Amino acid sequence: MSSEHPAHGPYSVEGLKNVFANKRRTYRKEKKKIDERKSGQARDDSYVVKWKFFRCLKFLDAVPRPGHRYATEAFEEEAVVVQKGESEKRGGEFHSDCHEPEEYLFETSSPTRRCTPDAAGAENHRELSQLETPASSASAPVPENSGHSALTPPSKRMRQWRSSSTANSILNKRQTALETLVNAVQRPPAADDAAAHFGNYAAALMRRMNPARQIKCQKEIVDVIEKHLDMIE
Repeated sequence: MSSEHPAHGPYSVEGLKNVFANKRRTYRKEKKKIDERKSGQARDDSYVVKWKFFRCLKFLDAVPRPGHRYATEAFEEEAVVVQKGESEKRGGEFHSDCHEPEEYLFETSSPTRRCTPDAAGAENHRELSQLETPASSASAPVPENSGHSALTPPSKRMRQWRSSSTANSILNKRQTALETLVNAVQRPPAADDAAAHFGNYAAALMRRMNPARQIKCQKEIVDVIEKHLDMIE
């Protein structure tokens, strides 16, 4: 890459890692929006991805996220046998259709709770309520037992909303700058104009600096250019 596009260098391992980490983060954010629209809204309101790198990064669906845990088949079968043995000791009946191995292993309620169709339906209803999308939860009335969310002061919710809006604005600006950088790395300038000559001249001057000073100089140049672009818009 340094030999093919020397004008956009220098390239560092940490810099490229940050680029690909931002791409993974953006892909998973767009994927989450698609899943939320599919589960909580009508077909006409489906979310359309406009990010051009989305289809190229679909292989990330098969990559587990950090901290992901796997349960082997032998471990699940052993858990079912242990559950059945404990149920027989208590004189009860083992209901394999009510508790899956994962639900039994990670259940936080009382172990003496009996599995009935009503209890299973209530459990499924609570799981669906937890997976409810932000759009549908905003339009639905707040239940009486909503927990800590109902006790949150309005001023705190307003601060959280403002901080979230600021974070989204910063993320959008960084995403725009990232796309500009990727486009510059992937293909040479389309025209031999004054901007291209200035970029080559600036690159020639920055090659005299050490890597740390080059990164600092590049950041300051990009910040100045973004300020002028904001004035134009």
